[in-house]
Amino acid sequence: MAQGARKAGKAREIAPLADAAARRALAGGVAVLPLGAIEQHGAHLPVSTDADIASEVARRVCAIMGYSLLPPLPYGTSLEHAPRLHVSLAGPTLRMAVRDIAASAADAGARALVVINAHHGNMAHLARLPGEVRGHSGRPSARLAVINYWRHAAAELGHAGHTETSIMLALGPVDMSRARRGYSEPRPATPRQRAATARLARRSFLSVAPNGVWGDPRSATGADGERLLGEFAAGAAAECARLLGGRRRAPRAARR
Repeated sequence: MAQGARKAGKAREIAPLADAAARRALAGGVAVLPLGAIEQHGAHLPVSTDADIASEVARRVCAIMGYSLLPPLPYGTSLEHAPRLHVSLAGPTLRMAVRDIAASAADAGARALVVINAHHGNMAHLARLPGEVRGHSGRPSARLAVINYWRHAAAELGHAGHTETSIMLALGPVDMSRARRGYSEPRPATPRQRAATARLARRSFLSVAPNGVWGDPRSATGADGERLLGEFAAGAAAECARLLGGRRRAPRAARR
């Protein structure tokens, strides 16, 4: 576990619990599913980067909100990264997997499932999910909410650039000798030009960023990563409170 996760408090993880304890933890509560992708992240970051970041942001959200943390779903939809490495689900498969997990959470008594998504390519498919999912038995139901974590703080996410590289430095060692600057949008670019570039990248990421990097990772630091993790988790927790109600926990140092 990263040092930053200990500072944020302890998340209640479902996977290590036995059946009865896991059911008690989920009953009437909120389950959180980290969702990532397995895809290239330049020459310096692991292909698990999105799943690693989703897991850490979700862990912190659970510690803030008192939610229960499910094991991550590391696979997403990353076909736009071909011909470089990606291990992808088709969009309908991804939606079905998330729906089935939400249905199982409902069967266990959870009132909601929150998906903490860390990959742009998953967004369009997740947007087509319903806001409520019935359990496999057809009777209980659970709210289903998707949070794209980077949308709840001011930092630009990029891809294997400053933001993601800083976060990965906060989580563990990164071989920065391999870090190279990638595509950066020209400052005078208009919103229309930026939208056109984004559409092209959604079809073929490497046609926009040939080395697999969007941004410049060379200035990344673990201190920046720790700050960014705090901002992203706080923003995602605030969105959870807005969508599902409930109060955020006070930071651990402030509790008596």
